[in-house]
Amino acid sequence: MARMSEPLVVGRVIGDVLESFTPTTKMCVSYNRKQIMTDPDVPGPSDPYLREHLHWFVFVLFKQKSRQSVNPPSSRDHFNTRNFAAENDLGLPVAAVYFNAQRETAARRR
Repeated sequence: MARMSEPLVVGRVIGDVLESFTPTTKMCVSYNRKQIMTDPDVPGPSDPYLREHLHWFVFVLFKQKSRQSVNPPSSRDHFNTRNFAAENDLGLPVAAVYFNAQRETAARRR
């Protein structure tokens, strides 16, 4: 499964978001319904010019060591996956996937 981590390295998920790890399972993220995810306040409520700009979404899967609760961050500001995993004793991920999403301009729409 080592080749599964290559896109994560090329996409800089490993390095920017996660430490290097060896995936031990495959992960597929799918939705049975249409989903819309927006961040209407990016970068801030007073000037949200990036609300529908280029975004990347990273899904990370950890294996639970036992039944455990995780402590949510006090704020979404400056969220750090590495710190969150360490603070909640999650260990290394067992899988991760990511994708980029960008709003299409009116000229490119069908």
